[in-house]
Amino acid sequence: QAQTMPDIQALVAAPTFSLSASGEVRIAPDMATITTGVQTQAATAQEAMAQNRAQMNQVIAALRRQGIEERDIQTSGLNLNAVYDYPQNEQPRLRGYQASNQVTIRVRDLDNLGRSIDAVVAAGANQINGIAFGLSDPRAAEDQARRAAVQALQAKAQLYADATGL
Repeated sequence: QAQTMPDIQALVAAPTFSLSASGEVRIAPDMATITTGVQTQAATAQEAMAQNRAQMNQVIAALRRQGIEERDIQTSGLNLNAVYDYPQNEQPRLRGYQASNQVTIRVRDLDNLGRSIDAVVAAGANQINGIAFGLSDPRAAEDQARRAAVQALQAKAQLYADATGL
């Protein structure tokens, strides 16, 4: 009786390439974000906070006069700390309290940026902790960069295909 051999199928994996690409676009910013604030010091915590609140209200009023909308002003930090003196060879002595309040503002009119910074300093802001430029709506720029990345990837894939004959 004849025996049949089982079919043996060899699976040959097709060569594959793993490629990556990136895309970049450069677009001028249309807004800036600034963190600014007020730091005050007084003998009591209540007094330090009251002084801070009054000074910060002036800063916010100055921002409003510069056309910064309420939705673009957000509290980003509020701190109250005891302040001590450390005399040599003695116990620390409480000197008072330091209150700090910071807001992050979004300036949508970059032509008004310098005037806005000047206005908050004139109104009593004694901390400016940085400025960042960006886009109010980055989606179009991100999509443009993604398209550039896909085009670069397609070109790279075609180059590899042509070079290897695969």
